[in-house]
Amino acid sequence: MHERAAATDEGPPNEDHFALSVEDLDETCAALVAAGNAFLLEPHDYLWGRSAYLRDPDGRLVELAQA
Repeated sequence: MHERAAATDEGPPNEDHFALSVEDLDETCAALVAAGNAFLLEPHDYLWGRSAYLRDPDGRLVELAQA
């Protein structure tokens, strides 16, 4: 679980969320987009690793992080 912290202009959405680990982030995101999902932030390299962000059907923020 991520806890809200100070926001940054270049950072991901700054709100509580959970993260799921995936082996290939780009492949996973491409499959989700092909299935009709939209991302808030496409795959990007951050200080902690490579992640992408989207919302689940109930509006909760989800981080996909490359393992």
